[in-house]
Order: sequence, then structure tokens, then C-alpha cells
Amino acid sequence: MSCTTRWARPCTRVLKLELLAGGLGDPASRRLLDEASALTAAAMTHARDLSMELSPPALHDLGIADAIETLLSRLERRYTVPMRFAPNVAWQRIPREFVGPVFHSVKELVVNAAKHASASAVSLSAELEDDERVKVIVRDDGSGFAVRSSKQRGFGLFSVERRMACMHGRLEIESAPGKGTTAILHLGQPG
Repeated sequence: MSCTTRWARPCTRVLKLELLAGGLGDPASRRLLDEASALTAAAMTHARDLSMELSPPALHDLGIADAIETLLSRLERRYTVPMRFAPNVAWQRIPREFVGPVFHSVKELVVNAAKHASASAVSLSAELEDDERVKVIVRDDGSGFAVRSSKQRGFGLFSVERRMACMHGRLEIESAPGKGTTAILHLGQPG
């Protein structure tokens, strides 16, 4: 088991549990301690994965296009839905302060398509509007839905709408039952 600096304290706790387990002679106590050790290791892995999803290093180190490409690759494996991505100059024009909210909005929309809409393909692209503003387009060929008012939408779409409002932008959804869905993130200008 290796410990990184960031996870050294929890990793030390696992090692202490393992040392304690080695000194126990009672099989029932040993089994309980082994379970506690396994639960601690699983919790550490889950916390590390969650941290990576909330703030992926690629987002800050390589930029939004590379981070989204990595995200789509991971989601494609998880949901076995082909995902097409079109990196271009429009991605580079997304203002730095919008990068995190756009990333998380894209993730929400792609997961919705793969998990809830039974899509067999998802595509993601970005275009320049008015030579300044960016729009991000998430399109799927899934089951679609009747577009309702924002008051009737689930928490995921509500979150995307709130993020867009904070960026002086908006979420536009085009969908109908059996027709797939196109979600467009219209980004505003930094305020």
C-alpha cells in the first residue's frame, strides 16, 4: 500500500489497523478488524475519486478541452455509450472563471443522456456566438422528454440553469419524447 502526502494521515490509520490485526489471535476479532481496514481503504478510495471528480487536475493543468475529453472517456467506459467530442478554438475562448461551472454542467448533461435517456450516442461541441461568446452543445439520440418549465425539472437541470445564470448565460433545451435531446449552454460575458 502506498501513501501520498495528501493521504498520509488516513493511510497511516489503515496501517495501524493492519498492525493491530496482526497482533490479534482471536479469529472473530481479526475478521472484524480486517473488515474495518477494508472499509477504511474503500472510504479513502471513494474520497480520492470524489475529489478528482469535483476538481479534476486536468481541468487546471491542461485546460477544459483536455479535461472534458478525459471525462467523456471515463463516462463512455462507465455507461458503454459512445461519446463524440469536437475540440476546437471555441473551447479556448471560455473565460477562465467559467471553466469549472461549464465542466460540471457538461458532466451533468452527459450523465443525464447516458444514464436516464438510454442514449446510444452522445456528442459534445462548442461554437462561437457573435465572435465573442461561446455556446456548448450536448446532443444525444436518447428517449427525449417533454420540455417543461424550470420549476418542474429535476435537481440536475436546475443546477445547470443556476450555473448558467451565475455566468450571465442560459440553458436552452430542445427535446421531445422519442426525439433525443439537445442541450445548449449559452455562456455570457464575465461580469
